[in-house]
Parts: sequence; structure tokens; C-alpha cells
Amino acid sequence: MVQMHAAINAIGYVAGVLTTFGSVPQIIRALRTKSTKDLSYTSLVVIDTGAITWTIYGILLRNGPLIVWDIITFVMYSTLIALKYKYDKQERLLCDNIQLSTTPI
Repeated sequence: MVQMHAAINAIGYVAGVLTTFGSVPQIIRALRTKSTKDLSYTSLVVIDTGAITWTIYGILLRNGPLIVWDIITFVMYSTLIALKYKYDKQERLLCDNIQLSTTPI
């Protein structure tokens, strides 16, 4: 029974690694391009909310893989939300400045 439980947890950790780190390429791209215009706030917030909900579920079940990976997922998607806020704000300011500089006096 103990070996079966360990095997089940191992599957949970592998699944967690694969799904959690799926956001890494998007974070790297956002940092390199300084753009998140193609990302949806709604999608990011829904995924982040799901991750925190899964974390609570994992805590209630005392399930280590759920707790660990969903906390990491929450941090990763919170990072994407922060980058989206930062880069969208910078883009709006840049567009406002361009519009002001091209407005005839």
C-alpha cells in the first residue's frame, strides 16, 4: 500500500512539472519582447484562480503534489499577470505620447 501511494504521488509530481512549467516559455517570451498584448487578463486570472482553488483542495486532502505544483502555478501565472499589467501600461503610455506628439497644434 505504501509503495502504491508513493507511485501515485510520483505520477502527481510528474504531471505537476509538465503542466506547471508550461507557462515558462510564455514568461520568457514576455520578458524578451516586453509585450503581453496577446495574453488575455481573463484567461490568466481564471487559471490563477483555478491554481489557488486546487491548492486549497490539495491542503484539504493533504496531497503534497497538488499543494506544491499549484502554489508554483499560482506564482507563475501571477507573474504573467504582473508582466501584462506592466507592459500594457508602458504600451498605453507610449501610444499616448506618440498621439500627443503627432497632434497638430
